[in-house]
Amino acid sequence: MNSRPWLLLLALTACATDAPAAIATSMPTRPPLVVTAVPTLAPPTTPTLTPTLAPSALIRDALAGTDGALYVRAEPSRMAAIIRTACDLAPLTPIGRSDDGAGGWVMARAVRLDRDHAALPVTGAAAQIDNAALLTRDAELRAAPNRAGEVVASLDPLTLLLLTGRLEEGAWFQGETAAGESGWVEADALAFTLDLAALPTVTIVPPSGQVAAGAGGLRLRQSLSDSARVIMNLPALTPVIIEGRTADDRWLLIRTDAGEVGWVAAVFIDTDADLALIPVAG
Repeated sequence: MNSRPWLLLLALTACATDAPAAIATSMPTRPPLVVTAVPTLAPPTTPTLTPTLAPSALIRDALAGTDGALYVRAEPSRMAAIIRTACDLAPLTPIGRSDDGAGGWVMARAVRLDRDHAALPVTGAAAQIDNAALLTRDAELRAAPNRAGEVVASLDPLTLLLLTGRLEEGAWFQGETAAGESGWVEADALAFTLDLAALPTVTIVPPSGQVAAGAGGLRLRQSLSDSARVIMNLPALTPVIIEGRTADDRWLLIRTDAGEVGWVAAVFIDTDADLALIPVAG
């Protein structure tokens, strides 16, 4: 009966106690269990990371370049001529560096490379110049720190100037071009990175003179006219400070030791001063 297979087997086994001993028969031998070793997996290897240089901070200042371009110089010097500008997006292939790593055709501090600067071969000796300045517009290099001073040279934008001094109030700077021309430039025409405290101040001594010995006295007038009100009469040999002049050099604005200020005819003043260096005041 298909409904009770396991019950039948159990009943036959219970009845076998009274039966004659069965003849032993050999049981089939099972083949030995072969255990195959499970291979041990090697721990995953962590790839070795090649250290990369932290990107250096770019320094773009008045001497290195603008926000969008670099100044390219003929030599590794702040005073070297700027021969062109390189756009940030233009590819640059570094082929060497200066011996101090500070600059070559472009200043190293303003360029980010995919390698260490020190890995580049040294191809030039850098000139250490701290007092360099750059002209940001057309400007006149003048013999005196005023707009009446004689023009020594007319300078173009991006002309380099080696600063040698300044007026205490900072309106004019004294300097020298790469061509050796010396003079004064207005401060608002210059860009630089130096600490002004390290630049010496220049004291300008105003030109002096005296009333001519043969003048027999000289009228100090309030304005530029032979009919202008006379402030006082100056005796011959009276010392004066010359503070200004007219464009035709006929009249001088002078100040006496007593503090009186007025105009006198230039022909009656003896002076060794170069009138071209005296500012036009009237």
